[in-house]
Amino acid sequence: MRVLCLLTLVCSCALFGQQGEALLAIVGDEVITTATVQQQTALEEKQLALTCQGAELQQRIQELRKQALDNLIDKELLFLEFQTLKAKLPPNILQERLNRIVLARTNGDLVRFEELLQNEGMTMTEFKKRLHKEIAVELLVRDRLTRGNLVSDRDVIKYYLAHKESLAQPPRYHIAVIQLRKDGKFAGKHEATLQEILHKLAEGVPFAELAKQYSEGANAENGGDQGWMPALVPKLQEEVDKMQSGQTSAHLIDIGSSYYIVQLIAHEKGGVPELDAPLKEKIREILRKQEEKRRYDEYLRTLYMKYPVSRMDQK
Repeated sequence: MRVLCLLTLVCSCALFGQQGEALLAIVGDEVITTATVQQQTALEEKQLALTCQGAELQQRIQELRKQALDNLIDKELLFLEFQTLKAKLPPNILQERLNRIVLARTNGDLVRFEELLQNEGMTMTEFKKRLHKEIAVELLVRDRLTRGNLVSDRDVIKYYLAHKESLAQPPRYHIAVIQLRKDGKFAGKHEATLQEILHKLAEGVPFAELAKQYSEGANAENGGDQGWMPALVPKLQEEVDKMQSGQTSAHLIDIGSSYYIVQLIAHEKGGVPELDAPLKEKIREILRKQEEKRRYDEYLRTLYMKYPVSRMDQK
């Protein structure tokens, strides 16, 4: 017992950043080590190092490796079940998947692909074995999770009525502005510039073209387009609330160090959306995913009871 506890401590430390390879889990006859886990998380760990450091980085890496270990154990359990069911993987499926991977990584150059595998410490035989396992697990999961997973119209309506608040969208505004700085090139003649702009608009000159010509704002080159905005500063909000889509304010809006001329390109009122075809399909997908998650969790619980699993990363 003392030896086992010591082994558990050593393995747990290795998972969370210590040097050396250690045993983390045994699923059936399959052994999972720190090297296996870290091979799964290497790329994400490099990305994490660009966004955080110190204690936060170590914590994030620990969580990442813990999740990777959980996933690897799940995968091994599923593959054990695939083998127990005596299921067979058609050879053409494996070859087609391999061909796509080689095409994506080396533009179809098999020799170069094998060289890449060697650099990663893997042979083609080992890669095919891993790929075979991944596809087998995919097929088993797809069969268990999606077969008969149908969502009725009644289920959709029930979900819609129960989740109206979460489905509600806030109002949003698509606007474009011409910004005239108070101390900018139009200082002292802002009203005259406004009238000049309004005159050109009346003649049919597009607002975007005028923004490129007159605006002193950051988005001038994009025609003053601000994109969709969920909220506006009070003075803009007050003005926009009086406008129809396509309309331009007829006076200057005084905000901070600038005056603004705003065009309301489009407006969505928000609120609870109607249960139209796109929303129905969105809700169906939500319900399908929920059922898949329930089935997956339940299926994994039965596999944990069915096959031997030993974890050395837990006290």
